[in-house]
Amino acid sequence: MVAPNYRYVFYIQGLLLILFSSYIFIEKTDLTDTDHHLSRRFFWVNIKQMFKLPWVPIFTITLTFFISFSHNNVKRFMDYYIIDNEYSATTLGLIVFVAGVISLLSNMYITPFFLKRMHHFRFLQLQFLVAPILLFLIFYVDNLLIGVFTFYMGYMMMLAIYEPTAISFMSTNKDVSQGVLIGVRQSIVGLGTTIGFIVGEFFMKLNKHMSFI
Repeated sequence: MVAPNYRYVFYIQGLLLILFSSYIFIEKTDLTDTDHHLSRRFFWVNIKQMFKLPWVPIFTITLTFFISFSHNNVKRFMDYYIIDNEYSATTLGLIVFVAGVISLLSNMYITPFFLKRMHHFRFLQLQFLVAPILLFLIFYVDNLLIGVFTFYMGYMMMLAIYEPTAISFMSTNKDVSQGVLIGVRQSIVGLGTTIGFIVGEFFMKLNKHMSFI
């Protein structure tokens, strides 16, 4: 039996990206840059604002750190966990594909539905309550694939709708410019991801379930 050559998948992805980016570059648009209308702000002014954030964005940014810390552990180490349980790369690709479709549909239909009907912070609380329970249940099913295609997909749905909910919630803050908030938030996301990988690898070596716990 000939082993599948997975590098062709990356060739196809690269080709599609080149074609899509070429289309965007060539296609005529009516976009106009407006940066010449903006008033100039010194870098140190933005830095000072970072230390004067009200409690709402600070609270949300703090949650963002822990979400980034834990979510990237789960998302990345789940791949290793599935392969380590002797499932094929094709099975892993199917799982990633289904998770991507669920995330897309969640952002298109579930997020707008609840954001129109619930306070954004209340919606965040609901996500934080449900997501850990779903993650916990994945590993208490005898068949891993059943756990992945049920509870893990629910977990991915919760994480998919978290991002727009958090951004929408932070956008209601008028005390600090959105540029500063977005910059601080993205820095915290990067910090959580980096530390998460380091800690996750340490726990993964101790026990393959520890990273998820």
